[in-house]
Amino acid sequence: MVQTLIKERLELIGQEITAMKKEISKMPVVESKLSDIAKNLELMRLQSEKQQQMLLLMMGSMAKERSVISK
Repeated sequence: MVQTLIKERLELIGQEITAMKKEISKMPVVESKLSDIAKNLELMRLQSEKQQQMLLLMMGSMAKERSVISK
């Protein structure tokens, strides 16, 4: 009886270990995807900065045109 309980417990522990190993094996994939996301976010930030600079240039140019027209 006791041996059966011990066997059952060991089987459950073995199943838990197998499940943990399966989850741990997913970590490199998750890390890779997070790295890709970080790279994409950095590219988006750079593009946003460039667009902001372009908008500021356009606004400055339009302001100059208006001041020339109003003179």
